[in-house]
Amino acid sequence: MKIQMNPNQLELLPRGWFILGDIIIVKIQPQLERFKHRIGDALLSIYPRCKSVLRDFGIEGPLREPVREIISGESSETVHRENGVLFKLDA
Repeated sequence: MKIQMNPNQLELLPRGWFILGDIIIVKIQPQLERFKHRIGDALLSIYPRCKSVLRDFGIEGPLREPVREIISGESSETVHRENGVLFKLDA
């Protein structure tokens, strides 16, 4: 299915994201709210080993916790390997 976007919306598409375990985390501009699920599905098609895409809204609160929403997939729990150490976390 082809997505119809105007040139201004195309400029707002995310140019970067990061992968934490098997979760993709991406910032999506508010103007692209209606396309968020399609963007998530497109990222999953690029990275078939990943199981979910989370939209990142930034950090909030006194404990500086990330605010995220699942836009594609089902789970936000993952195991991330860094420097040979495994971390099980809820992204």
